[in-house]
Amino acid sequence: MSDCWRQKNRISSAGFTLIELMVVIVVLVLLITIGIPSFREIIQNNRAATLSSHFISAVHYTRSEAIRRGAPVTLCPASNASQTACGAAGNWDNGWIVFSDPNSDGVIASANDRLRVWDALEGNSTVTTSQGRLTFAGTGFATAGAGNGAAGQYTLSAEDCSGNHARIVSITSTGRTTVTAGACS
Repeated sequence: MSDCWRQKNRISSAGFTLIELMVVIVVLVLLITIGIPSFREIIQNNRAATLSSHFISAVHYTRSEAIRRGAPVTLCPASNASQTACGAAGNWDNGWIVFSDPNSDGVIASANDRLRVWDALEGNSTVTTSQGRLTFAGTGFATAGAGNGAAGQYTLSAEDCSGNHARIVSITSTGRTTVTAGACS
């Protein structure tokens, strides 16, 4: 009978003590309070990287189409959600349009001239710049720029951006793009 009693005693002592349970809860609380802000930064970085990637792909597409066609191609901000015309300088929130621009006037002459359209930005995402449009000649060089040989600088801030999680995309007259982290606007 003593063997039976020993087996019962072992089975009943296989649980957690109150102290062990409290230590586990304290460790979980610490991990959550440290982990959630870090996770939020990861999300902000990914949103900014995605936004800048879409914008850079539009710049590269514009340049490659200009070279392929041997004629000017322009990237401009859309004037409205229908994306049928170029908008005001610096307002890229409605998306952007790439179109064939043979006379480099920055005007979409017909619907057939539109080559590709990027949708409006999601949420509170923004693109801040003084540039109205970016035109590449058939040689692949930017023809409209911001002085000093540069084609422009664009600050892209994803939704809920805080701190230095924005991306600054700089474009040279040769079409080379560089991305750096910057302050949210």
